[in-house]
Amino acid sequence: MLSAFSSLVGSSRRKTSSPTVPSSFSATSQVPDLLEQLMRNYTEPPVGLASYKATIVTGQTTGSGTKASITIQIYGTRYFGNVITFDNLNLQKGTTIEVEFEDNKVGEPRILLVEHLATRDSPSWFLESITITVVNSSTNDLNISNLENEDSNQHYFFNAQRWLSLTKGQKITKTHLVVTTGETITQQTVDVEPVLMHDKYSEKVFFKITFILGNLTFVHTKSLKDLQHFYNLVLRQFPTEDLGEFPNGSAFDLNPTLLNSQSTNLRQFFNKIILNQNLKDSYLFQNFLNSA
Repeated sequence: MLSAFSSLVGSSRRKTSSPTVPSSFSATSQVPDLLEQLMRNYTEPPVGLASYKATIVTGQTTGSGTKASITIQIYGTRYFGNVITFDNLNLQKGTTIEVEFEDNKVGEPRILLVEHLATRDSPSWFLESITITVVNSSTNDLNISNLENEDSNQHYFFNAQRWLSLTKGQKITKTHLVVTTGETITQQTVDVEPVLMHDKYSEKVFFKITFILGNLTFVHTKSLKDLQHFYNLVLRQFPTEDLGEFPNGSAFDLNPTLLNSQSTNLRQFFNKIILNQNLKDSYLFQNFLNSA
């Protein structure tokens, strides 16, 4: 992915108030259990400070950028960090920036709390990912001889792929991200299954589409007509791509053999999208993922 790159060092402002344990969660279901497990290990106060670098990637879809301030807070294996506020970053569409800051020595980062301080003129931000790097560490207590130091230049990847917005996506401005291992970064799968929807007069066929992209899961239930419309939009924007044949049929086709064939064709279609970086990064697909 081509992106403009700028380095903004020292543009963070650290709040001195002690952070509190969040009471609600807006990421995956594993966050509450993981945070509770981490909090049980926080038996001693932080023993020093470390220098960190946040590499922030903003999405490429229209309207992804923001001029509003953002905050992050790290929850690590040893302790949690302060709320760090980044002002005046001017996060533009499709850009990657680096920001250095100083914070508590938290051990290995496991959860990252990210908040977009949405303003009226900048209500939305599409966050693609944040990578936290331990630049170097030091201790304020010279009497500690058996202190486990953070490993400098270790990278901790937090995949987001979501809107922090008052008006888009899930309409949330705060989210908790779980560190992503190298194995799950490459995990990309699509599952498609037909489902029957009943109304007062009839049964209609819809398709439940489950995307697993990294540590994120997106589930959509769409009619064949809606999927046909999406297919035509993609075909129009990417006429040279081999998208395969879109399955024929209507909402009232209940034949099991036909439904199995339609599901297979839809699975192949969406697999071609997530395996093609241009298609996957496109405004059309990102909008599809984040649509209600």
